Amino acid sequence: MRQFLAAAAIAALGGAVDPTATLSLSSGASMHAAPAAFGASIPSEGDAWKLTLRFPGDLLDGCDPAAALWPAASTKKDGVAVLAARSPNCTFSQRAAAAAKAGAKVLIVYNTVEGIYRNRSKADKKYDYDCDRGRGSVAKPFTKADKLDGFRASSCASACKSGRCLLTGDDYEDGAEVCCAWDTYMTMAGDDKGSALDADKIAAVFVTMRDADKLRKDPDLTLPAPNAATAALWDDSDDSIFSWSSIAIWALGVATCAYAAWASGDEIRKRTRRAANGGAATHAAVGASDEDPMDFELTPLHAVGFICIASGSLLVLFYLDLY
Repeated sequence: MRQFLAAAAIAALGGAVDPTATLSLSSGASMHAAPAAFGASIPSEGDAWKLTLRFPGDLLDGCDPAAALWPAASTKKDGVAVLAARSPNCTFSQRAAAAAKAGAKVLIVYNTVEGIYRNRSKADKKYDYDCDRGRGSVAKPFTKADKLDGFRASSCASACKSGRCLLTGDDYEDGAEVCCAWDTYMTMAGDDKGSALDADKIAAVFVTMRDADKLRKDPDLTLPAPNAATAALWDDSDDSIFSWSSIAIWALGVATCAYAAWASGDEIRKRTRRAANGGAATHAAVGASDEDPMDFELTPLHAVGFICIASGSLLVLFYLDLY
């Protein structure tokens, strides 16, 4: 029972981001995408948007707010989706605002190694890489281009599902350690700056580095021309009043309470079976073990204390980054 509850908890709480949207190219390639927490809503498959995907010229990260510098996007404003690289140079909202000023309908941000590093010399073990999925070393000195490309020629990258590896900060005699980069979907958050108003005018989604590899292989997205690939975008999320994750969490809570209630009556069941099977003789042999246990009554004060302690623990874990 305990193993079942643990598995149910993992199933219910695992997977922080659900890429509910789908981006389908006319070439046949298709990929999932994670809608942003800001911006316009994406329609369902029946009303899917027909888009023209374009890279924003030389401004690959899409951070420049000057719409006049986006010739690739401004050549056709109706139904354009701009493909912008994740980088530390601006926020997601600022990218969306720049795309909106350029007349784009959708902003598609793809993950990058540069965006993972965020101007740091090494990656974060907790969030950025997993050495169990791929580990290796690279010779020093290495170029910045190799670093931002994820050392794709290394033995680590060949064994890694994302195809990219990140510096861990540990050095060997013959080089630097690299480990497999996480390439996961994320929900892009907005900000409270002035750009947020423009960002809400268009839809925004996030795709992975592997998805970006698919996009680069499309001949219609070759730079500098034609840089115009036809695609459709829709959101597969279920808008019904039922949420499967909520139902799973509810079922987990009910199962936990049911098991706790059943386990708490274990001693009573044992005494009942002994009384039924052995009668008075069994009762006399057992002796003091059959005495009623000390009662412990839960009061509202206990409930309030539990809430305070649990809430305080969560606050400590969150603000001190101990999780």
